[in-house]
Amino acid sequence: MGTLFMPWWRSQSPDGLFWFGVFLLLLGGFGIYSGKALERGGAVDRDQDPKGFWFIIALDYILGIGLIGYYFYLVYRFPG
Repeated sequence: MGTLFMPWWRSQSPDGLFWFGVFLLLLGGFGIYSGKALERGGAVDRDQDPKGFWFIIALDYILGIGLIGYYFYLVYRFPG
């Protein structure tokens, strides 16, 4: 017997996770190509702050791959 309550993250399609992961990967690729990584306060130049730049790029890639992986886990996981 199931419950009538279902949390919103279970009831909606997880497609947003996939597309946000793709967006983060594209954002990281654009950052490497242009030499500027976007952050909350603006942009970080590769020449001005190399450690901060590569940290933001790595964060974009790790979060993007993680979200896409979690999407595939939710959609194609094995039953049982």
